[in-house]
Amino acid sequence: MENLDAPNFGPGLPTYPHISQVVRISGGPDGNGVYSGYVQQYATNLTFRDREPCYLIEANGIALSAGYYDARLVGSYNSQPLFVTSCCPT
Repeated sequence: MENLDAPNFGPGLPTYPHISQVVRISGGPDGNGVYSGYVQQYATNLTFRDREPCYLIEANGIALSAGYYDARLVGSYNSQPLFVTSCCPT
């Protein structure tokens, strides 16, 4: 089931809809534990392709290796989308 509600930009912090995405990371984290990566899009031959740059964090502080991760949009970091995942590649 997909949440298609728009973000709530009322007083306080914005509430983002829970949108599940696949994010690919290829390197290590920066000093804050944030990984740079790319949001993935399904290609016509049933593979993934890079759609846009983004950042990814692991909710439990577990170190991530290069790979594809199921993630959710939680905000922004350095003017790019920030996603969160909970361990283990998909």
